[in-house]
Amino acid sequence: MKNHICEHCGAIVKGDVCDYCGCPVDNPAPKIPKPEKTPKNNDDSGKNIKIAIIAAVSFAFLITLMSVISITKSANNTNSTVTSSKTSSKNNTYSFELSTDEMPKIEVPDIQIPQIEKPVFSKSDINNATGIYPAGVYQIGVDIPEGKYLLISDMLDETGSFPYGIYTDPEAEDEVYFSWEQFSSYVVIEGDGYVSFTWATAYSLENTEVKNDPFSRSGTFLVGRDLPAGTYEIISTNNDGYAYYSVYSDIYKTSKNVIISGEISEDTGSKEITVEDGQYLNLIWAKLKK
Repeated sequence: MKNHICEHCGAIVKGDVCDYCGCPVDNPAPKIPKPEKTPKNNDDSGKNIKIAIIAAVSFAFLITLMSVISITKSANNTNSTVTSSKTSSKNNTYSFELSTDEMPKIEVPDIQIPQIEKPVFSKSDINNATGIYPAGVYQIGVDIPEGKYLLISDMLDETGSFPYGIYTDPEAEDEVYFSWEQFSSYVVIEGDGYVSFTWATAYSLENTEVKNDPFSRSGTFLVGRDLPAGTYEIISTNNDGYAYYSVYSDIYKTSKNVIISGEISEDTGSKEITVEDGQYLNLIWAKLKK
């Protein structure tokens, strides 16, 4: 049985009566032609797409390249250059140029910094500045200035004895004068030669104020500096009671001018003595009674 189209409602009717609206149908349904099949050509369509993409990319690259060239030409035509004026001082000059073609250049003068050398002080410089000379051998007038010095023993808690001498050579072999001193001694250093002393320190009387006490130990003492002028009692510090004393009116490079000398024993016990300013009192195994 052929299909018909209902003239009343448009529904497809298989028989003579429309199942949808119930009306009789006399006209058969028109045939709907089938669409013709188009042959497939996948290869040609893919190639066309690739060509289109390449063309678009090439066009975009060309447009970008033309823009860069245009900008570069514009910058070159501008040719902007900035130059600073030179600034000068007494010793320095600075200049620089800034352009689109070159990096900034700064010219700095070669400044020579002077080298400051540290002062080098010799042993003699230090000793001369302080007026203090430790034990050793000194060339007169070179290592130690001429003048009057007080020698103080470095061993005040023992016997206090130390050697002092004048020599013609720095090895202290060719002897001119030699003596053993106890605790302290005044000496005159002058002329040529070398002075040598061991276990003692020399103090210049011109720029030092070292203490030299006749009431505590033996030694040589300058009246008016170490003790006032006057009369004093000498007592022995030796276990057997023996002691020696002397008074100098003056001292020299290799000698002393003795005006009084004597000794103390167990029998005498002590000795009274009077001294004046400028004199030197020498005590051996003795001291002054306070």
